[in-house]
Amino acid sequence: MQLLFDINKLLGDYFSLLSDYFEYLFRFLYLRNMKSKENVTERILQIMEKEGHSTSTFARKLGISWTSANNIVSGRNMPNYENIVKIIQSFKWVDANWLIMGESSESDMDKKSLYELVAVQQRTIENQQKTIDRLTEKLVQNLPEKVSQRVTNVG
Repeated sequence: MQLLFDINKLLGDYFSLLSDYFEYLFRFLYLRNMKSKENVTERILQIMEKEGHSTSTFARKLGISWTSANNIVSGRNMPNYENIVKIIQSFKWVDANWLIMGESSESDMDKKSLYELVAVQQRTIENQQKTIDRLTEKLVQNLPEKVSQRVTNVG
C-alpha cells in the first residue's frame, strides 16, 4: 500500500514539474517574441474576430472564466500554458507555432492542402478500382464458358 502511495506521489510530482517546465518554456518563448510587432494577445484577438467571438463566448468556448478571458484579451495577463492548449484544441485551424511565436507556417498549410488533395485522389482511385472490378466481372460473365475459364485462371 505504501508503495502505491509513493508511486502516486512521484507521479504527482513528475506532472507538476512537467507543467512547470511547459509554463517556463511558454514564458521564455513569449518573452522572446515580445520584440515582434504582433504578440500572442493580438493573435488571440484575431482568432476571436475570425470566429466571431466576444470575450464572453470565447471564455465559454475555452471553459475559462470571463475575468480570465478578459485579462488575456486586454493584455493585462498573458495566457498560461493550459489556456494556450485550450485555444489550440478548441480551434483546429490555429497553428501552435503561429499562436505562440507568430511564425506563419505556410508549409504546414501547404501540407494540409496536399494531404486533402491526396485523400481526394485516393478516394477517386478506390472508386475507379471498384468500377474496373465491376466491369471486369460483367465482362467475364458475358464471355463464352471456355474463354471465361481462361480469363479467371489468368487473373
